[in-house]
Amino acid sequence: MVEFALVGMIVLMLVIGIFEVGRTVWNYNTLAYAARQASRYASVRSNLGDANYSVTPNPIDTVAIANAAGLDPAQLTVTKTWIPDNNPGGRVQITVSYPVNLIASPLFAPGSSSLTVRASSTLTILN
Repeated sequence: MVEFALVGMIVLMLVIGIFEVGRTVWNYNTLAYAARQASRYASVRSNLGDANYSVTPNPIDTVAIANAAGLDPAQLTVTKTWIPDNNPGGRVQITVSYPVNLIASPLFAPGSSSLTVRASSTLTILN
């Protein structure tokens, strides 16, 4: 009985840690896919990087949000960078970030309840 009390807590913390890491990696993979799809969309529509183009919601944001399955769209942040500009041959970088609320953080790190996960994708502008 005493052995279980000592080992059981360690095993429980390991299991909780495995779930937290797995959930965070799943969020990262989802963000990476959303960033990849949004950068593919932007690489063939260079007019979306024009300074005069201001449609709300931005189509690039819409593509990223549509491909971020299982995540709250209100908490998703999409950043677009045109390197050096939006002309063919340049590059477009899409960065998608999302706050992951850690369930076990009050047990291990009091005061930090979320972790911001970011993924980005850079492609050459084709059109």
